[in-house]
Amino acid sequence: MILTRFLRIVRQRLRSLLGKSRVDAELSHELAFHFDQLVRENVAEGMNPQDARRAARRVLGNVGLLEEQCRDQRRTRWFDDARQDAVYAGRMMRKNPALTAIAAMSLAVGIGANTTVLGVADAMLFGNLPYRDSGRLVMIRTFAFQNPATLSNASLPDFFAFKEQTRSFESVGCSLADQKNLGAGEDGAAPERIFGQGFSPGLFETLAVQPLLGRTFTEADYRRGPPAVVVLSHGLWRRYFRADPNILGRHIRLNEASTEIIGVMPPDFRFAEERAEYWVPMNVTPTPLQAGVRYFIVAARLRKGATPESAQAELSNVATQLAADYPETHQGWGARLQPMREALFGWTREALVTLEAAAILVLLIACANVAALLLARGSTRRRELAMRAALGAGRARIARQMITESLLLACIGGALGVAVTWVGLHALPLITPPPNAPRLPEIPLNVRMLLMTGLTSVLTGLIFGVSPALAVVRQDLSVTLKTSPRGKGMRTQYPVRGVLVAGQVAFAFVLVVGASLLLKSAARLAGRELHFDPHGLATFEVRLPTQRFMHSIGSYHDFPYMALDPPPAPKFERILDRLRRVPGTDAVAGISGPPVNGFIVPTLAVTVDGGRASGDTSYFLVTPHFFATMRAEVVRGRDFDTRDTQGAAWVAVVNETAAHRFWPGQDPLGQRFSLDSVPDDRPREVIGVVRDIPTRVRETGAEPVIYASYLQQPSRYRLPWANMLGQMTFVVRAPGNPMALVPAARKAVAEIDSELPLSNIAPMDAYTGVAVRDSFYYALALSAFASVAAFLAAMGAYGVAAYAVAQRTHEIGIRVALGARPVQVFRIVGRQTVLLLGAGLGTGWVAARSLSRLLASQLWQVAPTDPSVFAAAFLVLAVVAGLACAGPLRRGMQVNPVLALRTE
Repeated sequence: MILTRFLRIVRQRLRSLLGKSRVDAELSHELAFHFDQLVRENVAEGMNPQDARRAARRVLGNVGLLEEQCRDQRRTRWFDDARQDAVYAGRMMRKNPALTAIAAMSLAVGIGANTTVLGVADAMLFGNLPYRDSGRLVMIRTFAFQNPATLSNASLPDFFAFKEQTRSFESVGCSLADQKNLGAGEDGAAPERIFGQGFSPGLFETLAVQPLLGRTFTEADYRRGPPAVVVLSHGLWRRYFRADPNILGRHIRLNEASTEIIGVMPPDFRFAEERAEYWVPMNVTPTPLQAGVRYFIVAARLRKGATPESAQAELSNVATQLAADYPETHQGWGARLQPMREALFGWTREALVTLEAAAILVLLIACANVAALLLARGSTRRRELAMRAALGAGRARIARQMITESLLLACIGGALGVAVTWVGLHALPLITPPPNAPRLPEIPLNVRMLLMTGLTSVLTGLIFGVSPALAVVRQDLSVTLKTSPRGKGMRTQYPVRGVLVAGQVAFAFVLVVGASLLLKSAARLAGRELHFDPHGLATFEVRLPTQRFMHSIGSYHDFPYMALDPPPAPKFERILDRLRRVPGTDAVAGISGPPVNGFIVPTLAVTVDGGRASGDTSYFLVTPHFFATMRAEVVRGRDFDTRDTQGAAWVAVVNETAAHRFWPGQDPLGQRFSLDSVPDDRPREVIGVVRDIPTRVRETGAEPVIYASYLQQPSRYRLPWANMLGQMTFVVRAPGNPMALVPAARKAVAEIDSELPLSNIAPMDAYTGVAVRDSFYYALALSAFASVAAFLAAMGAYGVAAYAVAQRTHEIGIRVALGARPVQVFRIVGRQTVLLLGAGLGTGWVAARSLSRLLASQLWQVAPTDPSVFAAAFLVLAVVAGLACAGPLRRGMQVNPVLALRTE
């Protein structure tokens, strides 16, 4: 019975809401029917028709009031009132299009920016990872106790200890970044260098990902020696093999070895390495070799019922045991467990927190600005609101009207904010991730973001709508009609607006300081001295398959020891000679690792004459005339040339930092040193000193570097640095566009060896500008927020100044009539404005000094409390706010007393 009654009530309520006109017509028809019946009854009792109608009206009463009472019984009056308030609010906005546009655009930036950042954070924190039951997936990282915030990958002893000495994990696997030459295709496609990963046994099972086609690796695949099978990424399958559905069982050439395709992964599968296009079996063994080389990415799946805390406790015990087993490489190192989501996308935390803080500040400034605008508009509507109160509207009803206007304005801002969100979602993935971390995926605008936009709009409308509504409620509306429009009651709003404007200026100061720090950091990075000329240089890499020239012969210093037979240098010498004959080239040279853009830079221990060890030093192999091709200044001695052959005395060029460190106060030319690479490495003589060329993208300071001739190398080398003898990054200088020579260079290399592809092809400007570009993307995003905040703060300052002048026009007119000079008038109308701006700037200075320290890790050679940045931000905001106030203050000083007193 109760349910039946409830459903009947719901049906009636919906009918009253959705079919109001028809229900009202039915009510009018029913009341007319009752009236007619009363008239008929009165006529039947002997009354004449006119008296009968009069008597029926007395019985029925006020029909209009009765209809209102009947409508109230439907409990839907609130909807009608809200609709009327919304219609009236829309009418008021049409009457003030400038105010509406400024307020809506201000709110759109704040709401859209917040939705963008929160939407990305939601996708990173709660979105689906491309792995089954991803909540149990973790990654195991290592860290040095002296720098616990910096996490590293694991070594092979680490991996096997994590796998065999723990009980909290269901399975453990590891991977290693890899690159291979993909041979020429059957359809004539040129060979290319592709990035991939080696997967240990159990890693696919740990990730619990099923291939789109075929299968993953079995135990037999790991026992077949060199990778005989491969699993392709969805992107490589579509790009190179045109999504051939019959790809399984087909053989391709990877590093000149025939490899069978056994599977294709789904489109969204990625693990750590963003560029991976293939996966091959990696048969790892529990060898103590390379105990200090932490290159392996370890993933594990927690057992059901196991907690991250218990797993972390086990890992800590394992790290202690590893320190005892390998004291030279593991003493002072620990292990840390990370949830998979944090390990993959934890790098976004700093950037997103900074951007979200900026977005919140912009939204608060926008709210304060709109609240101030509505307060000012409320002053002009005092008589209107008083008239409504006199006609029977209660204070709550009037306040509700003001809140409705605020909500409608916020909803318009939210609707425009959806466009801002769409732009932001396409811009944020441009943020470059750190090495071994995936890039932010493309995040579509979804329902949750739209709901978030709606909720933010409602909350925003309530936030900035409270002040105007409270101002209306507190007004003595009964005397408003009797007082002057510039009465005392209107001046009570000035302190509220002043506080709002001071807050806007303070928030804007914080944002301007943050954006200026990031811009100065990016500018310093862009303006750093490279000590060579990157313009007109093209770079590309050529790598020989390792099986061509490296053969294991034992171990040295706990690393595999490799024989170089045949040595790769003659092959590179032929390629270099052929490239120099390409028409249009000014100069060609080579270096073993990419200059400026290095990630893993080879380092070797250096011992100078006298047996004094000098620590590890970055080490590169270069061809003759390398520094001349780079146009790098050799400050002492000479560059490598054709005299520096295998049979000649072994020589080296050092940079200035190495010269100062190894031979302080001495002439480095002629000094001798040895490299602790292999036993048969010969001592080398310094023949030149070159300027410090950066080796890494975001190198914070100069580091010692040694350059040796690629021809003067021993016939045996240890891993991992033996690989650098089989790779060469060529730099080609041309007078025009150097990238136009790439097709000819590719053809020239193919003439020497048709199996060698060119990879990492780019102008040198791209390498030198990559860090600058990424830094500027981030700085420009914050600068956009800061610009909006400064504009809104200037608008607030303008509003306060204009309001002060408008309220004191009568007083100014009297003072001018009594002989006040313009300077005295300025003191009257400008003092309060200047005090408010000063309070806002002072508060912002204090807040910025505290909050700017949070940006320290994102700055490059810039202190977070840089006084020049603070002074510039102070000056910029002071000038912007001063210019905004200049117009109203100027009008105040030019008040005509006759007109002012006459209008009053």
